[in-house]
Amino acid sequence: MHAKPDPGRSQSVSGILRTEQRPLQTSTPSTSPFRGTDVFFPSNKPLNSKQNSILLFLNIGIYLSIELATMSSANPDYKWRPVPTNHFRYLRACMVCAVVLTLDEFTRKGCPNCHPVLDYTTGSDLAQMCTSPIYEGCISIDKPTESWIAKWLRLDKYVPGVYATKVVGDLPEDAMDYLNAENIEYIPRDGSENNLE
Repeated sequence: MHAKPDPGRSQSVSGILRTEQRPLQTSTPSTSPFRGTDVFFPSNKPLNSKQNSILLFLNIGIYLSIELATMSSANPDYKWRPVPTNHFRYLRACMVCAVVLTLDEFTRKGCPNCHPVLDYTTGSDLAQMCTSPIYEGCISIDKPTESWIAKWLRLDKYVPGVYATKVVGDLPEDAMDYLNAENIEYIPRDGSENNLE
């Protein structure tokens, strides 16, 4: 004897998982039609550890994909930030502003903070001289003006992105002259700003 399918539930193709739509229990209205989707196993049998792992993985994947889709569609002010790619061994930090990108991104797009003064797109020599592959720590800043860590590291006037907490290296004299000509105060990112007069 076959039971009639519940109209509120839909059986997946594999027959392993079912989804059920429920309203989101929040005070704000939902902007995504996928919110409130629960994934669970249809049987009443207890789940083993492998099934629990699969269930957790699916729930996290669904949640992240929904949140990313909602973030980009519901917020018209949402913009992509300068975030480093997956080529971690090629990452470098700008010695002036400490933003972390690959050398290729510095030479193609320039530094998002220093571009008006130091144009890294003119050639890879300037980008190699003014960036360093040796840095410590990474922080991701989304709202620099509101972040206490951005204020503490003096990054609150820069664009959102990934920044190094300490950059090892000496800025070339030519770059220092460019900064002085534009009346820009150079703050060493290697922790030696206390030694400057």
